[in-house]
Amino acid sequence: MQRLVDELTAKVFDKEVIDCVREFARPLPVEVLAALFGLPSADLDLIRAWSDRLARNLDSDFTQADEELRAATAAIVEVSDYVGTFLGDRVRASGEDLVSRLVRLSMAERSRTTDLYRPQFFS
Repeated sequence: MQRLVDELTAKVFDKEVIDCVREFARPLPVEVLAALFGLPSADLDLIRAWSDRLARNLDSDFTQADEELRAATAAIVEVSDYVGTFLGDRVRASGEDLVSRLVRLSMAERSRTTDLYRPQFFS
């Protein structure tokens, strides 16, 4: 996280005026979560685009155009597909990121639970 903050700070260090939202508040959470979850850094622009499309629907203005609603719905489908593929990849090739650890824990728990109840159901 410190490396990320240092990188973001370095990008604006020589600027006279900075936009804190654009330079820090927008990129920081996406990059921190991507690193924590083990998402490929090459996918950050795609993740930001989904985030932007979904965030527009959080606006208190409920008179959004059909186009914006369709874009948000499409983003939900795309995120769901991405997450499904990502989780499948983590099941096949685990790493040391949070998602990999949760997948291993879930698989171990499922195996333990299956082993625990197998004699009752299949004996």
